[in-house]
Amino acid sequence: MAIVEALKQSQKVEAECVQKLIQQHFDWVNNFWTPTKETYLGLGQMYLDHPDFRAFYKELHPDLLEYLVAAMKVFAERKLS
Repeated sequence: MAIVEALKQSQKVEAECVQKLIQQHFDWVNNFWTPTKETYLGLGQMYLDHPDFRAFYKELHPDLLEYLVAAMKVFAERKLS
């Protein structure tokens, strides 16, 4: 998974390569509903709060969930209104 590789390479969440991955995540989410800045940030918070999401992301990498949500916040601040 590319986001895990970015995390392992210590790419900053603001980095263009990471933000391109978050754009892909946003585009995928957009297949189901059109998130606003607030709802996309809310999705990230739900990932943090829900034990099933926590367990899923922790299996991939112990720090992935926090990294993903931080990158989602950067994306939302820069791209969404």
